[in-house]
Amino acid sequence: MKIVLSIIIMVFSTFLYSQSVTIKGKVISPADTTALGFSTVHFDNDMVTNCDSSGKFSLTLDKSILKDTLKISFIGFRQLFIVNLPKNTDTIDLGEIPMFYGNKGVPMADFFCRWIDFRCKRRAKLFWKNVEKENKEYVMKVNYEIDNYRYIYNDKKYRLKYNENYFNLTLTIDLLEPEKY
Repeated sequence: MKIVLSIIIMVFSTFLYSQSVTIKGKVISPADTTALGFSTVHFDNDMVTNCDSSGKFSLTLDKSILKDTLKISFIGFRQLFIVNLPKNTDTIDLGEIPMFYGNKGVPMADFFCRWIDFRCKRRAKLFWKNVEKENKEYVMKVNYEIDNYRYIYNDKKYRLKYNENYFNLTLTIDLLEPEKY
């Protein structure tokens, strides 16, 4: 009886183990190839982990969660979505995952114009118009870098897709759409 019970437990534990998958990778900034330590890696269903100081992460979870979107974020960088992760493997090594800068930032300025001070209001309006122009130029420059970057996974190159919305800068990598040569 003990032998039968131990065989059942071994088979059942093997079955349970095969239902899990480990996702690992390293989050980097491709501009200078520095590791982005302590980035946040999570799924839609709140399976969350943080990278270590060298930008590496490992997340073990149930295979049923792979239908969700893997999201990677870091302060000052665009959030990255990785969709269509492979479901037929026990370990998914994403390699070096690129993160690109978001907006340039907004200066901490205020003009404290009085209601009758039109010169001050004109200066403030011109200032904020220039800030918006600089930010749009910066976003266009980063988008150009993204257009020329290729993410490599399993010896295939993937193009990063960016959101055109200026206020919600995100990137998406679809692992079902490798680049055609």
